[in-house]
Amino acid sequence: MNLILSETINNSDTPFGIFMITLTMVLQALFPVALSFVFGTLMEKTKFKNLHPFYQQIIIGVGFGILACLATQFGVFVSEGVIMNVRNSSPLIAGLGFGGPAGLIAGAIGFCYRVGYGCVLGQMGSIAWASASATALSGISAFLIRKTIFDGKRPSWFYSYFIAATMEVAHMLLLLIFSISNVSKAFEFVQICAFPMIFANASATSLGVFFAGLFRERLDIKSKKRNLSFAVSVRLFIGIFVCFAVTGGFTSIMISRVDISGSDQDDIRAVTIYLMIFMETLIYFTIFVLVNKILQEKIVRNMEKINRGLSLIADGHLDVMIDVRGYQEFSDLSDDVNATVESLKGYIRRTEDRISKELEVAHQIQHSALPSVFPPYPNRPDFDIYATMDAAKEVGGDFYDFYLIDQYNLAFLIADVSGKGVPAAMFMMNAKTLIKGLVESGKPIDDVMTEANIKLCENNDADMFITAWLGKIDIRTGKMQYVNAGHNPPLIIRRNGKTEYLRGKPNFVLGGFDSSIYRIQTVDLMPGDEVYLYTDGVTEANDVSNGQFGEGRLLTLVKELGSINPSLLCEKIKKEVNIFAAGAPQADDITMLSVRLNAFDGKNHVKTCVDPESIAIVNRFVEERLSASTIGPAVLGKMQVATDEIYSNIVRYSGATYCDITLDRTDEGFDMVFSDDGVDFNPLEMATPDTTLSAEERRIGGLGIFMVKKLTSKVSYERKGDKNVLSLSFAAKLDD
Repeated sequence: MNLILSETINNSDTPFGIFMITLTMVLQALFPVALSFVFGTLMEKTKFKNLHPFYQQIIIGVGFGILACLATQFGVFVSEGVIMNVRNSSPLIAGLGFGGPAGLIAGAIGFCYRVGYGCVLGQMGSIAWASASATALSGISAFLIRKTIFDGKRPSWFYSYFIAATMEVAHMLLLLIFSISNVSKAFEFVQICAFPMIFANASATSLGVFFAGLFRERLDIKSKKRNLSFAVSVRLFIGIFVCFAVTGGFTSIMISRVDISGSDQDDIRAVTIYLMIFMETLIYFTIFVLVNKILQEKIVRNMEKINRGLSLIADGHLDVMIDVRGYQEFSDLSDDVNATVESLKGYIRRTEDRISKELEVAHQIQHSALPSVFPPYPNRPDFDIYATMDAAKEVGGDFYDFYLIDQYNLAFLIADVSGKGVPAAMFMMNAKTLIKGLVESGKPIDDVMTEANIKLCENNDADMFITAWLGKIDIRTGKMQYVNAGHNPPLIIRRNGKTEYLRGKPNFVLGGFDSSIYRIQTVDLMPGDEVYLYTDGVTEANDVSNGQFGEGRLLTLVKELGSINPSLLCEKIKKEVNIFAAGAPQADDITMLSVRLNAFDGKNHVKTCVDPESIAIVNRFVEERLSASTIGPAVLGKMQVATDEIYSNIVRYSGATYCDITLDRTDEGFDMVFSDDGVDFNPLEMATPDTTLSAEERRIGGLGIFMVKKLTSKVSYERKGDKNVLSLSFAAKLDD
């Protein structure tokens, strides 16, 4: 075998010689590949994987170091001191495939053995030193490349192949550098060994790194997408290789055809230098164009797609998905961005849920601060009041309130804070509490608004203001005082069907200037009249075409509805506003408050609008006025029966609009007077019914007034102007 190899090496310039040398090197390359497979199996299939990494690196480094020594021992001897082998593949496989420290250990062992082996044989020349240095450099390079370029991870077989090939090129360069004084001998060795050693070491390293992660790669495969760095490397390698082959071949042809006869060394050197400069310029330009094209095609365009998606996401379009899937890196980046956006959306949802719950609590607190139980005064049929607020957001800036200051005075308020949401709600709560305290203290309503304005102007850094309308009705007389602080004019709905806006010169808003003065205005109400208050959320409600509901539409609607129950009035108006909006989002809070005066209710008199509902008011009036007197139940019953009989007849037959009833105490008992504006009718002229006849035989009418005469001590009638006046007297012994 040695004879065959020696003969082969002596004929290494023949194809057969080159083939035999290459085959020998390939066979040697199988040993580091096999050892790599063994260690790879141990790392994944045995308890060796549980060993501390420090000891793993030492064992693997020593194993490949020994293999490097064997490669030196059983290499192909080219000449004295020159050995052709695959020693450099061992530290490269150890460092790239298993870890940088293992590569350093294997390279150090291989270096020491090569130096020692050469010294023992007395063949430690420049070529031997170059070879030993190349082994150490392989271990150091594997350590640095894995740590810096690949972030401590195992490179692919493709990268490993070209790293090993490059290291062998460096090995050949070291041979020439170390033998600069005898470059001919070194060049002769390079000519023989360059191709077989580059091919064998690169192949061994590539396969060794592949088997080092064989089982792990099988476990870790997640996607079959192409790797960007691999694709760029392949494109770049092919492009550079083509450039090198074309320019190198062209340069070789040009140099071989140069006629050097008759030329001195300087001319030949000059021609060679110029040719090298021109060709390198062409090479570098071609490489620049190639790299630029690869970057544009593989990286820049995909990054632009990602950036466009990120710009949309940054603008708030969180439903945009990044879907750049050409290569694994961009696929991972797309998945990471999408996962981040999903996490952000989840965080936003959780935050919205938390804020929604907090706003729901704020909504409940705000509504609990507003009167919400209706009717609020069930024992007061002399007036009806109802209010409602629908906030545009979870909490609003509108509010309403009402206060029964004493038995005869009812105050009511509606207001609208500038702005929306939580700030407006906080300002609203402050204003509501402030105004309520001032009203309930008994101050005149103009003073209430003036003092409230001063307080609201203090520390009003947010420059918020309130439009408000505060009214007070004297239930005894129907006189209503009001102060309008820049609010919408309310509607007065008269019982006779006349409806109009209560316009007048409004005062300035609350919270604007602390020097503002607020003045009272008055209007007289009659029983059956109604006051409807609202905020601009009603009149400024928009439809899908951005048209507004408007004051004119509201006035027409209220005229059609007339004076009805306040709750029914507010309900119908809200329904019409919703129909008008037709699904358009609510832009502002919608708040309404309506007060209907059913009767004047004084200490000794009551004035009602004559309708069936007013019968309960009259009965309550009599009962309350007599409850303070210690009269017997018999007398009380007589008075209640007489009152019910007289007033029921007025409601059913008189055609009256209003009826005044007075009840005064006298020394003998009580005097009660009914005064109505109905048709002229004297009930005392009715014929006395014959009570001896059966009900079928008696004439209709007269029985009621007959009963009244029996229940009273005196009854009289007179027509005063356009009024019927019926006076009743009841005898009763009073103990109070």
